[in-house]
Amino acid sequence: MGFGKDKSDSGGFDPELKQALLSVFREGESLFKNREYQPYNSATVAPLSNIEMAGMQGVVNAAQQGYGQQQMRDAMGTTRNETMYNPGQVRAQGIGHRDVTAERIGHRDVGMFGPVQQIREERVNAPAYLNPQMVGIERLANTDYKPYENKFNTEVVDTTLADIERARKMQQNQNASRAVAAGAFGGDRQGIVESETNKAALEQVARTSAALRSEGFDKSTGMAQSDIANFIRAQELNQKTDLSAGQFSSGQRMQGSLANQQANMEAQNRNAANMLSTNQLNMQGQLANQRTNFEAQKQNQMVNMQGQLANQSTNFDAQKQNQMARLQAAMQNQNAGLQGSQQRLSAANQLGSMGQDYRNLMFQDPAAMMGIGQMQRDQAQRLMDDQYGRFNEERNYDLKMFDVLRGAAGILPSPLTNESKTRNTSFGIPV
Repeated sequence: MGFGKDKSDSGGFDPELKQALLSVFREGESLFKNREYQPYNSATVAPLSNIEMAGMQGVVNAAQQGYGQQQMRDAMGTTRNETMYNPGQVRAQGIGHRDVTAERIGHRDVGMFGPVQQIREERVNAPAYLNPQMVGIERLANTDYKPYENKFNTEVVDTTLADIERARKMQQNQNASRAVAAGAFGGDRQGIVESETNKAALEQVARTSAALRSEGFDKSTGMAQSDIANFIRAQELNQKTDLSAGQFSSGQRMQGSLANQQANMEAQNRNAANMLSTNQLNMQGQLANQRTNFEAQKQNQMVNMQGQLANQSTNFDAQKQNQMARLQAAMQNQNAGLQGSQQRLSAANQLGSMGQDYRNLMFQDPAAMMGIGQMQRDQAQRLMDDQYGRFNEERNYDLKMFDVLRGAAGILPSPLTNESKTRNTSFGIPV
C-alpha cells in the first residue's frame, strides 16, 4: 500500500503479510454479510412527568381564566379617563352695560303720487293666417295590398294544382297499363314515358300557378289605385271647405277687435280723471297726519330715556354681585374635581398592582410544579440514555473487536520488500 512511491517492476509482496491482511479482509467481509440489523425498540426520549403535565395544565387554566386581567383593564380605563380629565375653568364674566340710546324721531314722508295713468290704444291684431289642409301624395309602392287580395286566392291555386296532380297520376296509370300490355313494364321506355309525363305536369303547374297569382295581384293593385284616387279627391274637397271657413272667421274677428278698441279707450279716459282727483285729497290728509305723529314721538322719547337710565344703574349693581358669587362657587368646584381625580388615579394604581400580584400568585404554583416535573423528566432521560448506551455497546461489540484486529493489521511493517522505481498514484492492497 502506498501513495506517490517509486517502485520497480521487480518488487514483490511478502506472502505472510499478504495472508494476514487477507484474513482481516475476510473477517470484515463476514461481518458485512452475516451481521443483521438490531433495532432498539425502547423509547429514547423521556415523556413529560405527571407533575410537569399538571403544572402545564395549571398554567393553561390560569391563562384561560385571565386572573388579574379585569383588574388591570379597569385600572387602565380609569387612568385613561383621568388623563383626559379637564377641570372646570374659572372665568370672570364681563359685566355688560346697556347703552341708553335716544330713539330717533321718525317722520312719515308724504307719498308722491305717480303720473296719471297713460291711455294706451288697444291694437287690432292682424288677421289670422289661413292654414288650409294640404293634399298629401299617396304612392302605390307604399300601399299594403293585403286588404285588397282575394282571401280565397290560395284555395283556388291549391285546388287547381291538385287537379293537375290527379291528372298526372291518371296518365301514369295509363302509361303503366300500356307498358304491361306491350310487355315492356319496368323497362327503359317506360321510364322515359313516365319522365316526360312528369315534366309536362310540372310545366303545367308552373304556368297555371303563375297565371292565377298574376291575375290576383293585378286585381288587388287596381283596387288599391282606386282607393288612392278616392282619398285624394276627398282631401281636395276638404281643402276648399277649410279656405272658405277661414276667410269668413277672420273677417268676423277683425270687426270685433275694432269695436273693443273703441270702448276700451273711452273707459281709460274716465278712469284717469277720477284717479287725479283722489290723489289730491290723499296728499292733504297725509300732511296733517305727519305733523301730529312728530309731536307724539318727541314726547315718548323723553320718557323712555329717563326710564332706561334708572334701569341701567340697577342692573349694573345686580350683575356685579352675581359675578362674585359665581366665581367663588366655580373655584370650589374646581378644587373638588382635582382632588377627586387624584383619588381615582391612586385607586387605579393600587388596583392594577393588586391585579398583577394576584396574576403572579396564580402562575407561581404551576411554575413550581413544572420545575419539579422537569427534574423528574431529566432523571428519567439520563436513565434511558444509559440504557441505550449499554445496548449500543452490546450491539457493536463485534465491530469493536474487528477494529482491534484491523488496528493490529495496520501496525504491520510495509508489505513492499524492494524499493520502487516508478511513481504510483493509486490506493489499494494487491491481492
